[in-house]
Amino acid sequence: MPAYAVIDAAVAFDRFRNVDLVQQGFYRISVRMQAVQSGTVGVPLACYASDRSGTLGCDDMGEPGGSSVPGLQSFVDSREQAYVTRPFYVRYNDHTACLCELAHFRLELDCSVSARDLEDVLIRFDLQFAVRPKQETLAPDAGDVPPRPEDYSVISTHDFELRGSGWLGCHHAVPLTFEEHAISDTAVTVHTV
Repeated sequence: MPAYAVIDAAVAFDRFRNVDLVQQGFYRISVRMQAVQSGTVGVPLACYASDRSGTLGCDDMGEPGGSSVPGLQSFVDSREQAYVTRPFYVRYNDHTACLCELAHFRLELDCSVSARDLEDVLIRFDLQFAVRPKQETLAPDAGDVPPRPEDYSVISTHDFELRGSGWLGCHHAVPLTFEEHAISDTAVTVHTV
């Protein structure tokens, strides 16, 4: 009879700091989780956002979880089995955007030998970018409308691997730095149980 380990993991996004992004525009981060050997995909169950008004060091607070404007909310992408943060607009170097979001994943792993022999888990973070829509293409009273979800493209990827069973019940501060064409620093913590 096969035995399964059910792993719950929370990925907490605190803030995003632009170090040297070359282009102003809308950015967002998607995260997905997968077992390395078996390819089992972690299912994003929920997302949470909090209001960090008055947070020191943030240039852009945003609204908790985004806003009521379509395209400015965080969401679970069921097609990609990923969590996507709310979009944030980067204006200049050293711009800091507070994300204050948490994604909850569940991963079922076969542990028929023993719980100590769990396989490695890969957490993939994608930095996505979209240009700001031109105002002449919008209705005159449209205001500041974000790009459509299909306008975003991945410009950089960061992989973080949790090896063996030593990562269970731990809290990892992930040094999430995107480097391809975009240097930025993101404060992320991974909690597993």
